This record gives sequence, C-alpha cells and structure tokens, in this order.
Amino acid sequence: FSRSYMQFPARFIMPKAKAFAEPILDKLRSKRVGVVAGSAHEKMLRDYFSTVQVVTFETPEALYADLKAGKVDAAFGDGMRFAFWLGGSDAAGCCRFAGGPYLAPEYLGSGMAIATRAGDPALAAAFDYALQEISIKGTFAEFYLRYFPVSFF
Repeated sequence: FSRSYMQFPARFIMPKAKAFAEPILDKLRSKRVGVVAGSAHEKMLRDYFSTVQVVTFETPEALYADLKAGKVDAAFGDGMRFAFWLGGSDAAGCCRFAGGPYLAPEYLGSGMAIATRAGDPALAAAFDYALQEISIKGTFAEFYLRYFPVSFF
C-alpha cells in the first residue's frame, strides 16, 4: 500500500447561529450531542467528550432531523458525510461545522491508501512520491474541492 493520502475526520456540526469555535470542549459541557448509535463516532464521543449528554440515533437522517428541529445542540460524526449533508438541499442551510477536525486512527482507521501488488515496494514508493508531489503543488486540494465543495477539514 501507498502512504495514506486522505483521512476521514470526525466533526461537530451545529446550527449556524449557535456554532462554537475552538476550543470547543468546555463550551460543549452538558450540551445534548447527537451521534449514530453503535458507531466508532459514538465511542470516540463518549471517550473524548465525556462531559456532553450523548443522544444516540439509529440513522443519520434521524440525527439530522433532530438537529434541525433543535432537539439536540450538536451532532458528532463523519466529517465527509456531514460535508455532503451540509452542501445538500436537505440541510437547507441550517448548520455548519463547529470546531476543528478530529483525527483518531485508533477509532476511525488510518485513512485511504492505494493498493499495490504484494512484494512491489518500488510501485508503492512511486505512488508515495506522486501523492507527495500533488500535495505540494496544490493539485490534490484542487481535486478535493472539485468533488467536496464543503471541505470536511
């Protein structure tokens, strides 16, 4: 495998008028934060943000509905999924990201990499070099923003 070229951060989203900036931990104390039940994000929320009131939902759609209705103060989950929702018509411009991205490989994995033939370290090294070059030149960011108009970082 190549080096990881994209990690998927956990993020908070909140109604635009109430969204917090970093540092967010103390501001979230005792707030009702929604998360999808049984997800890695639920485990991460409970472990890292133990002062919030965790409210679990069976589906992301149920979470989004309660966030829009003001039944929870914030939602915690996959930044990429949130970016698509925030940029779509279902969100109706209600919400935005709050605080920064949270990268935690022990909960969310090490990210995406390119699979190569087993026993071909030269090919993996070539991909690593190419990934580094497109990152340095800004090409990766250009591609990223073409397909993800709301950045999840």
